[in-house]
Amino acid sequence: LVGGLLHSLHAGVQLAFPDRLTGDGIRAAIAASPQPTMVLGVPFHAELLAAVPNPVASLTRMVVAGELVRPGVPEAFTAGYGVPLGTMYGMTEVGMIATDLSGQHRPAVAPAPGMALRVEDGELLVQAAASPYIGLVDPGRWSGGWLHTKDAGTMDAATGLVTILGRLDSQVSIGGLKVDLTEVEQSLCALPQVISAVVAYDGAIEAYLVLADGAAAADVETAMTDVIAPYKRPRRLHVLAALPRTATGKIVRARAVLQAAATAASTAQT
Repeated sequence: LVGGLLHSLHAGVQLAFPDRLTGDGIRAAIAASPQPTMVLGVPFHAELLAAVPNPVASLTRMVVAGELVRPGVPEAFTAGYGVPLGTMYGMTEVGMIATDLSGQHRPAVAPAPGMALRVEDGELLVQAAASPYIGLVDPGRWSGGWLHTKDAGTMDAATGLVTILGRLDSQVSIGGLKVDLTEVEQSLCALPQVISAVVAYDGAIEAYLVLADGAAAADVETAMTDVIAPYKRPRRLHVLAALPRTATGKIVRARAVLQAAATAASTAQT
């Protein structure tokens, strides 16, 4: 919102909004002007464009934020449009934290100017002089001049580049072994049989999948044995026609919503 809308308006940049959030709708908004154009969105919008590439001369780059980018999407997008796919990482509380606008550091991002970051016990912390929260100070959110992002990450000591690994609450214990559900999700998304996936946990790991044409759940079960350790593999696979998403294209991860979608898909099949 801040980087894409307010700063753009202040700089005199012309903003255009697609009539429809589809691949064709986004391409039409780009092609409506001969001026150099950058597209801002979430990873799903890049996936829409990469699925049916149709280069537009005025497109100079695309930058996404809000979620981790699925494996293979940056390469497919750049191959299809000849421009880079950049990423941004930030929080409502402090705005932009780190970026990789040109895609040269993928999957890492570089701290934004003036941002001091560190990783403690696997969690990314951002320096902040005061708590951004109103009311009593929660030391689990801000303490000693550092804001707790609740995101897992790593930092390269030599370069200062940060790699976001997903939410801390995506890490669960299976038989005493730590499993990062985001890692499992990314591994599933890298399979050619899988278009998109959400991995959840409720006593057992389960995955909600959208599959490529001609693929079946059995194909995924076979393929994931080569890339996911046995104790990390989903015990249940739910095949959906589409993952539930917000109006802006972000995946809905509420388990109740995912279960309802799986139930509806199962009913439709019977």
